[in-house]
Amino acid sequence: MSNIHSYRAAAGHGLRASRMESHGVPGRVQVTDATRRRLGPPFRFEDHGFIEAKGIGQLHTWFLSRGDLNLAV
Repeated sequence: MSNIHSYRAAAGHGLRASRMESHGVPGRVQVTDATRRRLGPPFRFEDHGFIEAKGIGQLHTWFLSRGDLNLAV
């Protein structure tokens, strides 16, 4: 992958993270639908619904269930 393509890919992830942060809730871990599917069990998630992410469109987001936060030790 050329440097310009690497930069564009990284910029896209940064934009998504920035948009999700602006729709986040303090103390909660918010993930995209793709991340939720990739993590799967043993994690549990609470549907946060769709957010409108400027420059991206709608993103389906989820919160990591509070009980699962203890697993990240």
